[in-house]
Amino acid sequence: MKLQCNNILLIVIVVAVKKSQHFHGISRQQEDDDGNAASGETERMPDTAVDEWIDAMNNAPDLNALKQVFSECWGKAKKLNDTDAKNAFQKTYEAKKRSLL
Repeated sequence: MKLQCNNILLIVIVVAVKKSQHFHGISRQQEDDDGNAASGETERMPDTAVDEWIDAMNNAPDLNALKQVFSECWGKAKKLNDTDAKNAFQKTYEAKKRSLL
């Protein structure tokens, strides 16, 4: 039952984030394109997706919800090898975790 409640809570958070599109001040840094992107060696998560994940973490009501959201967004950024997104997610996670403790 507890797992179902957490899943429902996560769905509610994601829906709220998608509706709000409000940005909380942490974003990926702009980087120089050294030509690697043109060769297809790296991919980037869309900025809107990064912002939505950051909002979801900032709106997490407790540490368990935060960990779940972080795990999902980290996995997606890792799959794309998007270092900027991972850095933004890590900073957001650490800041939110401190506020919850």
